Amino acid sequence: MTHSGENLSDRLKLARAALSLNQKEFASKSGVGFSSYQKYEMGLSIPGGDAIRGFVQLGINANWLITGDGEMLLADDRPRLTKYEVAKLSKKIVGEAPALYALNPSAEFEARLKRVATMTDVSTRIYSELSFMPSSDWIGLIQTLLFDQHIDEAGAKQIVELLKRQSGKN
Repeated sequence: MTHSGENLSDRLKLARAALSLNQKEFASKSGVGFSSYQKYEMGLSIPGGDAIRGFVQLGINANWLITGDGEMLLADDRPRLTKYEVAKLSKKIVGEAPALYALNPSAEFEARLKRVATMTDVSTRIYSELSFMPSSDWIGLIQTLLFDQHIDEAGAKQIVELLKRQSGKN
């Protein structure tokens, strides 16, 4: 079903309502500051690329958001985790490395933090590229393999492709 809305701010309101979120929830889940999001809905500011990427991660069709053309929402099998949520899962796996580094800076902790950042970027990129989000258990396992077992991006991508095929969401 197509809902065009007159302008981008109207379309943001429509999309937020379709997802049953208030402004604070929508801003938080898309990784946008609350006051910035309010300005977008009031038509006082236009969202940039990072904000639009966050809206897409919530399932909003970027083409529809910008032009009013096409469907409002993307297919249900699109990734829905934000970078924040992936980072949160990473923290669950690798622990409190940032806090420990602040207390005792060392090359070992610095290397660990860099691996966490790389692991988060790699996994987010793979899920987005394949338009598939595995269960949180699989995400945890894949991130553990990336972090502790040092599998490369190609190896992680093969795992996610296999999971996608097995789920029947090709």
